[in-house]
Amino acid sequence: MTYLGLKRAILAGTVLILGLVVGGAMLVMHNRHEQAVSASSATLSASARAIESIVNRQLLQIDSALASIPTLFGSIAGRGALEAPEAQQLLQGLNFQAFAFRNIMLVQPDGRIWATARPYASSHGGPLDAAAFEALRPGSGRLLGPIVSPMTGEWGIFVARKIQVPGRGEFAAVADVPLAMLTTPFSTVADMPGLKVRLVKPTGVVMATMPHREAVINASGGLQGLFSDGATGAVVRKLGDGGELAALAVTRRTLYPDIIVALSLTREAALATWFKERTRLLGVAAFVLFMVLCITAVLLVALRRHDELERERLLAQSMLEDAIEAMADGFVMWDADDRLMKFNRKYLELYSESAPYLKIGTTFTEIMRKGAEAGQYPQAGDDIEGFVTRMREWHQAGAGVIERLLPDGRWLLVTERRTANGGIVGIRT
Repeated sequence: MTYLGLKRAILAGTVLILGLVVGGAMLVMHNRHEQAVSASSATLSASARAIESIVNRQLLQIDSALASIPTLFGSIAGRGALEAPEAQQLLQGLNFQAFAFRNIMLVQPDGRIWATARPYASSHGGPLDAAAFEALRPGSGRLLGPIVSPMTGEWGIFVARKIQVPGRGEFAAVADVPLAMLTTPFSTVADMPGLKVRLVKPTGVVMATMPHREAVINASGGLQGLFSDGATGAVVRKLGDGGELAALAVTRRTLYPDIIVALSLTREAALATWFKERTRLLGVAAFVLFMVLCITAVLLVALRRHDELERERLLAQSMLEDAIEAMADGFVMWDADDRLMKFNRKYLELYSESAPYLKIGTTFTEIMRKGAEAGQYPQAGDDIEGFVTRMREWHQAGAGVIERLLPDGRWLLVTERRTANGGIVGIRT
């Protein structure tokens, strides 16, 4: 293969190897990316289930406390109609035993507070109006809010349930639940870098966040699109403008239709492990690419040097051949196996009768025999084999000078010497 062909082959091989390295690195990074996303999705899904369970347990505890009020009041119903002070005293005892809410109230159908375990600034209005009261369904609780408490100025929600107060009729039992009481129990589950937890309404309005963010409470969280599948808990990939992963999100419905658990995990947190692996992989790939380029450079330099040496060799060989061809004497060379290697034009002219048999690779003995038979050596006479034997013995000595008669009457001075590698060179003058 020529120098240019070898150079092209090396460059093509280098491009192929570089392509394989880059393609392999990209494939590995893609696979590791998908594995990291899958692992983060599984963690996010498990966290969503855990938080949903905690929220359900808290709301059920609150709702159960509200549902137990008629039974609590029924224990003194035999004394006559229950009065507000008595009811308030009983509510205080119930509120003292509970840690899931701050206050518990009984609200009349017109929205006025009839009894409360703790003082409530009724000048700010009750926790629900007449329309909200009518919207309550017996036997099930409902979440209202988020609402800023007129007593503390903190955000909270109300859990309301219709109940029957013995001797008084229908009321709404309402528990005032600060957001801190609602979110603190799942703070350990949400203690993950990059994880955001929101409790939202089906309309997307934010009810609570972890970590707490005052600015987004009671504002639209832009999460309505995540509820289109029914908030079944499937992890959704949120993509950026460039089509890359921006965040992972999951939503789950609780036992109460008014509240949905929504979790999101930032790209940095979801792919933290992948980022580290990618850095290492890119480092390894860069090192391999550097080594391939270095090897290619060495090969190209070596190939170029080889080409220069080959050109120098060919030049030297050409000069030697020109010199041999320019000689006034005949020149011939035999290898260590006594096979013809080289001769010049003058040698061919001198041995014109043997010319048809002067083929590179032919043995000395064969050329002598054919030449003698063709009349090249008048001194051979009729004893051709004897002549060939004598000439072979003289030739094998590799150090002699003899004279030979040519068919045209000229005489040749034949000189031969053995070379260092076992060959023989000869001059015909």
